[in-house]
Amino acid sequence: LRDSGNLKGKCGCCEFRNICMGCRARAFAATGDFLDEEPFCVYQPRMVTRQDTKEQKPQGSARMAR
Repeated sequence: LRDSGNLKGKCGCCEFRNICMGCRARAFAATGDFLDEEPFCVYQPRMVTRQDTKEQKPQGSARMAR
């Protein structure tokens, strides 16, 4: 339950999932799955995939030159 990496729907890709995690009781009541998205959350997270959320560090001199 405390692992936010298992959340589904918009909660799973929300940038605030580690802080908020939504209401798991409402998710369960609405969908039957406590890991599903919070049905009453009005926040629209920027749409990213889970792979995009991993921090990618620039390698060596691969920075963009101006």
